Amino acid sequence: MSDAPFEKSGNANWAQCPKCDHWFHVATTLLRMTDVDLICPGCGHSFASSDAKELLEH
Repeated sequence: MSDAPFEKSGNANWAQCPKCDHWFHVATTLLRMTDVDLICPGCGHSFASSDAKELLEH
């Protein structure tokens, strides 16, 4: 049994804002939409997922 049974592998995606470096959760469907910008909850910066400083997709 897992140490954290509430965690689901394979559905956690994270993006790092290119402006303030804040990490935030992003739904897989948003990452697939090329015409929708991500909005950083830390600083409010709007950017395309391809412009994220780093993306962690699982």
